[in-house]
Amino acid sequence: MIDRSALIEIGKIVKTHGTGGEVVASLTDGDVDFDASEYLVCDVDGIFVPFFLESYRYRGNNSAILKFSDVDDMPDTAVLLGRKLYFPREKCAGATAHPSISDTLCGYHIIISGGRIGEITAIGGTPDNPLFAVSGESKEYLIPATDDFVVSIDDDARTIEMELPEGLLEL
Repeated sequence: MIDRSALIEIGKIVKTHGTGGEVVASLTDGDVDFDASEYLVCDVDGIFVPFFLESYRYRGNNSAILKFSDVDDMPDTAVLLGRKLYFPREKCAGATAHPSISDTLCGYHIIISGGRIGEITAIGGTPDNPLFAVSGESKEYLIPATDDFVVSIDDDARTIEMELPEGLLEL
């Protein structure tokens, strides 16, 4: 069974393309290297299902036309519409043992100076400046989501210990 932590969300399947089983995927990052993995993964009713990539072609900067093996007609593609699309983390260049800054960290708690600040509810900002949206007890925080500030990540406890520059976060 494929675990969510082993995947990186790369987009969503938004529509069919023709009648031969091709689909159009809207990509969150136009720099996806489809050649690095023989399969992509879709969340089908809470189960992460691999779909083997038969062919692909980019369509603009943030979309691609994908053809999966054994998906050959409109009824087959209908199952995929609206599904989130994932890439295996192990196939990414520079993959590490810990999750990178991505939506897999939503639900983790931020710890700074030994104190729990709050829970990550979203990750936003820009690719050059990603931000954790953290819901604290009495206020919301936007914390730079950069590896430079991460001290450790505990996947079992779902916590991220961070060390921020002085004055960056008013508690």
